Amino acid sequence: MVTVTHNKIVALSQSRALLRLFHGFLLIVISCSCQQAPQNESQQRDAIFYEQIDNFNIPKLKTANEQLAFARASIEEGPQKLAAFKAVALFYPQAREQKGFAALEIAYLHLGDDYRLARKEECIQALQQYREIASLYQDIPAISAKALWYHGWILTDLLHHISEGRQSYIELIQRYTDEKISILAPAPWTSLNLDEKTRSHQPYLRETGFTWGELALLELIRNSPSAEPALHYYNNLQARSPKSNVLSLAKTLLLTKGDLTETQKGTLERQVLAAKTTQESEEQSSSLSQTTESAGPEANE
Repeated sequence: MVTVTHNKIVALSQSRALLRLFHGFLLIVISCSCQQAPQNESQQRDAIFYEQIDNFNIPKLKTANEQLAFARASIEEGPQKLAAFKAVALFYPQAREQKGFAALEIAYLHLGDDYRLARKEECIQALQQYREIASLYQDIPAISAKALWYHGWILTDLLHHISEGRQSYIELIQRYTDEKISILAPAPWTSLNLDEKTRSHQPYLRETGFTWGELALLELIRNSPSAEPALHYYNNLQARSPKSNVLSLAKTLLLTKGDLTETQKGTLERQVLAAKTTQESEEQSSSLSQTTESAGPEANE
C-alpha cells in the first residue's frame, strides 16, 4: 500500500513538472509572438510595393521626386524606362511638376536609343508630344521652355526644317526670355545622410547661370543661313546679356558663317582670342589663390 502511494506521488510530481515545462514553453511562444508583431508592422511600413506597368514591375517610392529620380537614374534605356516614367503620373497624378518632367522624358524616348537614327515618324511623334507639353505646362516655365527648345532642335537638327525650327526658338524667346535654365536635383538617395527635415526642404530644381533666351539666340545664330541674320541675333544677345559667358560661344558660331567680310572675321577672331586669354588668366589666378589658402599662414612667411 505504501509502495503504491509512493508511486502515485512520483507520477503526480512528474506530471506537474511536465505541466510547468509546457506552461513555460507557452509563455516563451506568446512572448516571442508579441515581440514579432511590431517588427512585422515596421517591415510592412518600410516595404516597397510593385505594380506592373507594360509588363514591367515598377516600385512605388515614397514621393513623386523619388519616383522621377528612379526613372531617370536607375533604369537603362528602352521599354522598361518608358514604363518607369509612366509610373510617375500613375502613382502621383496630382504632382504636376514631376508629371511634366516625366512627360518630357517620354517624348524624348520616342526618338529611340540613338536620336541620330530616329525615323521621320518617330521625330514627328516626339514633336507632337513636345508641342502638347509646351501648351499644357505654360504655368511651369522650366517644363514648357524645355519642350519648346526640344521642338526646335528636332525640327532643325533631325528633320532639317530649319525655318520652322527657328520659329520655335523665336517663340521660346518671346515667352521665356529671362527664365533661368534649371536642372534636376541629385537623386534622393545621394543625400541619405541628411535628416528628414533637411531633405524635405531641399530645392527640387537648381538654377544655372544661363537663360532660355540666351540659349535660343545661340540656336538662331547657329541655324542662320548667312552672316546677316546671325549678326542680328548676336547683337540682340550682346544687348541683353553684355557680360554673359555665352557671347564667346556666339562669336565662335559667327565665325562658321562663310559670307563674313574679312574685317568682320578679323574682329571676331581677335575678340575670341582676347576672351580666351582673359579666361585662362582668371583660371590661373583662381588656382593660385586656392593654393595659397590651402597652404595656410606659412605660405606668407
